[in-house]
Amino acid sequence: MKTRIALWVGLCCLAACAEGFSVPTGGNDGTGATGGVAASGGAGGLGEGGGGGADGGAPNQGGEGGAPPACEDDPCKLVVPQCGCDPGDKCTISGSAEIACGPDGTEAIGAPCGAADCAAGGICLGSATVGYCAQFCDEDSECGANICTVQLNDGAGGTIPEVALCSSNCDPSTASGCPAGLGCVLGQEATGLQRFFFMCFAAGNNLEGEACTTAADCAVGYGCYNNGTIDACFKNCNVNTPACGIQTCFALNDQNMQPVFVNGYALGVCQ
Repeated sequence: MKTRIALWVGLCCLAACAEGFSVPTGGNDGTGATGGVAASGGAGGLGEGGGGGADGGAPNQGGEGGAPPACEDDPCKLVVPQCGCDPGDKCTISGSAEIACGPDGTEAIGAPCGAADCAAGGICLGSATVGYCAQFCDEDSECGANICTVQLNDGAGGTIPEVALCSSNCDPSTASGCPAGLGCVLGQEATGLQRFFFMCFAAGNNLEGEACTTAADCAVGYGCYNNGTIDACFKNCNVNTPACGIQTCFALNDQNMQPVFVNGYALGVCQ
């Protein structure tokens, strides 16, 4: 596996400017993000704030005498086709945030999870009440239109080495593409290409102008941004097709004052 460079962004700090909003250097990288659900093991989380989750997989074929098959990854391989686990088990993330073999699951990538576990190659993420199967990955090519960049935290302020997930193809203004009850939030790679991406994640109840610490505090369709005075929730919008009522959809700009585009979505905020 290649070295991972991304952290999930739980709070995307923005600064008001004449051109609209921008993402300043040193924005929040996910500290304090709400953890996700897991059918077995601990709660799953993204970035530096949630907990590591144990979750789904499919059986592997054992070697002679029922021994686990030879595997290039130690102790097992997360990305399908998996290896390193006994028949009937899968490679997953344990409740102690370690790569380990665990019971098989049945739910496909993108499917709801919680009462049932995810199949091989997936892990259950979301809120305390609703989850979906996110996909482990090694390369962008495994993620379709999304990117392989999202990391799980280790529960101790860091991330789990060599573990990455595909981002989500969702709409931040409506959360279309995410399970009901989850929001579609903005993230950005901390280093390297510093690409932006969307991820389905826990949502709160705070609406426009209400204080927030991370995007998980804001209601579905809203993000946690700095308006120049405080960190508050503001409604997300698409600059190309704004739906802000009597408000204006201000473009979201990166540190170089260039518009933020994710999967062809021109991100803005209503104000």
